Amino acid sequence: MNGVRVNGRFVLLLAAFAISCGLAQNGNDAPIVLKFGFPRNAIPDLNERDAKAVVKLWSDDYIDEQKYKPVFNFYTDELSLVQSLTDGQIDIAPLSPIQYVQFDSKRKLYPAVCAKIRESVYDRFVLLVRKDSRFTGLGDLLNRTLLIRQESPQSALNTWLQVLMHEAGLPRPELFFREMIKKERESQLVFPLLLKQADCCIMTQGAFHTMSELNPQLDAQLTQLMTSDSLLISSILVYTDRLDEAVRNDLTSLALNWTAGKTTDQLQILFGFNTLIPYEDQYVETIRLLLERHARIQLTDNPVPR
Repeated sequence: MNGVRVNGRFVLLLAAFAISCGLAQNGNDAPIVLKFGFPRNAIPDLNERDAKAVVKLWSDDYIDEQKYKPVFNFYTDELSLVQSLTDGQIDIAPLSPIQYVQFDSKRKLYPAVCAKIRESVYDRFVLLVRKDSRFTGLGDLLNRTLLIRQESPQSALNTWLQVLMHEAGLPRPELFFREMIKKERESQLVFPLLLKQADCCIMTQGAFHTMSELNPQLDAQLTQLMTSDSLLISSILVYTDRLDEAVRNDLTSLALNWTAGKTTDQLQILFGFNTLIPYEDQYVETIRLLLERHARIQLTDNPVPR
């Protein structure tokens, strides 16, 4: 679901939520089967042992629900997950904001919750360079090395970068930069830049501020050359129309009640966000605008500067 790509720790929380739904089943009534879908690459920053430990930590809090039996499906990428939602093979899944907005199917989706990462549902992408580099514009980065997080081509990060390049009159990123080095975590982006092993990097503004608080040298030596609009970062938990309204409402209530009694520090450390909140359609308005800008660039391609 950071967003961005599907936020891995948000997905982990949803996995714990799914497990907790079925830990205690009603012996008299057949439990309702809940078909969950998760992308396999959504939890790159936790090993299997740690992931299971965190899932157990959260599921132990919610073993009193006796209504549901979760069934898990994992997918190699988000596009496969979306296809399974369309085909009715799964009924509950976290979708990135872009995939949610672009979902094109006769099957209706019901968005339930998203997450506040740090203090807001929104964040920005920033293009960082060293202050001593003397880069003053995007064009100065021709044939330079870019560090960027590993995400799908359809992610908000890559969509914004493509729009940024085109609207500046520059070619596609893979033609413009000498090299694009992709990393799994945002923490792997800034320090190579600081050590002059790369010329620029893109990450979320919130992550950069957090790292700068821990290491003031980052803020002292790096500067933001370009900044995106505010965008929804977290994944959106969605249900399909195969689940009836009473079940959807019950599951949403359970998910929202998870954060009750938990400090924001606990949630931030374990799952990378502060709280779960009800989804509102206004949260994806800037995602829609970004996609509209992206649609206008697909008919043309700017030449490589000489």
